[in-house]
Amino acid sequence: MSRKVIPLKENFFNDGYWYVLSSTSLGGTHLSAAQMADYLQSGDAATMNQLLRDGICLPLYFPGDCALDDAIVVIGDLTEQEEAEWIGRLCAKLEIPCGEFLVMGGGLEEDFEVALTQFETTDSFFQKFRLEPGAYRVEVYAYLSSMTVNFAWEELYSRRLKS
Repeated sequence: MSRKVIPLKENFFNDGYWYVLSSTSLGGTHLSAAQMADYLQSGDAATMNQLLRDGICLPLYFPGDCALDDAIVVIGDLTEQEEAEWIGRLCAKLEIPCGEFLVMGGGLEEDFEVALTQFETTDSFFQKFRLEPGAYRVEVYAYLSSMTVNFAWEELYSRRLKS
């Protein structure tokens, strides 16, 4: 597979902690925007695990705002340098039978209503990418320069000071 690197659009912005990686068809399910939002906001571990097992979505929560605002989507393999430098990784399977991969900030019903019905918009909280329909392995990598790592270092440092 040839490598393709796609940055999130310049105006992509999420003033919140939640992100959802999914597809326009929500994994080929017949879930509504309201049902999906309810599942994600339920806080129920069994429901979240089922969403992950079925490849419907990968919900992400970060300790601060704008965690993915400068992210890139890589279709294909990482470079040798990227492979050598990551320090944390999440992996999931996503079913994308519609061929539209979705990166969305938020997870409220109104977020899904817009993101599931439009491919492009002036709204800045989601972006879609066209792919061959199918099942995909999705990996989210953390690098030393990421906000998540900075929060982890701060927490570790604070604990050391207290002990």
